[in-house]
Amino acid sequence: MLRNAFHLPKILTGKKSPSRSAKEKRLNEVLCRFLGPNGNLKAGALLLSTVTILLIRYGIGHEVSFEVPVRIINRNPNTVIVDVNPSTIQVTLRGTRESVDKFNSAPLEAVQEFAHALDCNRETDIHIDSIQLTPRSIRGMGNLRFVSANPRQISVTFEHTARLVTTNMVAKPVLVGTPLQGTASVSLPDPLEITFFGSYSQLITFRAKGLLIPTTPIDVDGKTESFKVPVSLRLPSDSGIISYAPSNIVASVEIRTVKSTKPIDISLPEYLPSDTPAPPKAATGTPAAATGAAIGTPGSTNATATPLPPGQPRRTLFPR
Repeated sequence: MLRNAFHLPKILTGKKSPSRSAKEKRLNEVLCRFLGPNGNLKAGALLLSTVTILLIRYGIGHEVSFEVPVRIINRNPNTVIVDVNPSTIQVTLRGTRESVDKFNSAPLEAVQEFAHALDCNRETDIHIDSIQLTPRSIRGMGNLRFVSANPRQISVTFEHTARLVTTNMVAKPVLVGTPLQGTASVSLPDPLEITFFGSYSQLITFRAKGLLIPTTPIDVDGKTESFKVPVSLRLPSDSGIISYAPSNIVASVEIRTVKSTKPIDISLPEYLPSDTPAPPKAATGTPAAATGAAIGTPGSTNATATPLPPGQPRRTLFPR
């Protein structure tokens, strides 16, 4: 059939078809060489199966909808985004049942760049602009395909980047853990001057409420000596602050050790008389008495030494 396709003008109109060009003949030779006999039929079957698979894959699919957060990337350093409305959109994706079941929607988000140039220079001016989301704005789709997004129009409220210098908007760091001995306390430089950059209206509101910006905690577990450590600020999402200077604040941690004056009770072990031999009694008499013979019963523990009279020979109990 495909081979007769070159003769369709003759079949339909009765006119002779133009002669085949050298390229067509060369193509037929290549197909016959790689596909063997009836190469045109095999190539047509392969093309038809490919089209069928694509129609099944892309035509017969399953649709699923997700609520996706909207993230606007500001490319203009002189402006700050105050509000994005709406903050989430409904995105519909399509894919096979297997792809839909295995899909992880955690990284799914709508991202769009924003770079608006302001003409006026007043920091208090608030501006509103609209941006259009495109299928390329949806990130994290994986193997699924984009179908629709509702709404596609996003309203962005922005204003000039303001500068605010303050000395009382930073809270003391929180100490985590317990030192090895004593107690720990932390202090910040006084006065602590920090310059904040961000939305003018939000910075003024944040300062009027008297709120303090928290800092990163400090670990003092097992510490024995005082030390200094740099800490950074944890900016709240509704503070309107996009940056600050200096970037690091040095906090001083003091470890105070307490000397104990409590008496220590040391108890010595008690020994029974039978366990410890009695100390020997000191010998009494003159030095000559120590050299004399002991008089008394052998083995007696209460024998005393008696000195000999002058001129009397020394007697022993056991003769030689």
